[in-house]
Amino acid sequence: MACDLTAALFDGHELRGHGPAQFMRESQPDIVAGHGLGDLAALVAADALDHHDAVRLAVAREQLIAQTSEHLGGGMLALSCDEAPLSAALIARRTGAHVACYDSPGRCVIAGSHDQLVDARKLAADMAIETAAIQAPGPMHCIQMQTVADSFALLLETVAFRRPSMPVYSSVTAEPIGDPRTALKRCLVAPVLWSDTVRALEAAGTTRFVEAGANKLGDLVRETLGELVHA
Repeated sequence: MACDLTAALFDGHELRGHGPAQFMRESQPDIVAGHGLGDLAALVAADALDHHDAVRLAVAREQLIAQTSEHLGGGMLALSCDEAPLSAALIARRTGAHVACYDSPGRCVIAGSHDQLVDARKLAADMAIETAAIQAPGPMHCIQMQTVADSFALLLETVAFRRPSMPVYSSVTAEPIGDPRTALKRCLVAPVLWSDTVRALEAAGTTRFVEAGANKLGDLVRETLGELVHA
């Protein structure tokens, strides 16, 4: 597609303070996407959701996750290596954990119980894979969050959504969001397909990626598309 689009990238932190409004005025994107909880910020940026409602949803989501995680335990572990998706899938299969985020060709995140993550760290060490614990309230973006997703779906019914002013890409489908309620519920139980989302944005004509906040997502864009991309 012959386009020259700017994509704005969000994580959940952009819901704090004044939200994404000022950033949107300064960056003037044509398309937006969020990573995980950043889907809420992306919907706010596209004027599909009020900032106040998004903050209320984010707080409620956090509380539901915390309550569930008290019983579940566990957490998340980042894996960094060449061909990370294949290695993460192998480790998840052998330990019973789940691949929670496909962030880039060189980075994935797995989620699971404490014992599963201990086994995953040992297996990764045997495979010469670098690991790092992630501060997370529990095993996110996997089926263990199903009860949270069901409760969150009820809250989503109390919020009004509008037609977005620009395409909003879901981080768990790598496609434009059609039904926000379905997309936000699914984000709790499905893995984040960030590298696929970045490739989809490029295929739609994006040539410039602008991140709101720290350059974590921008780094993942470069890892996925190469150093020449303007991120």
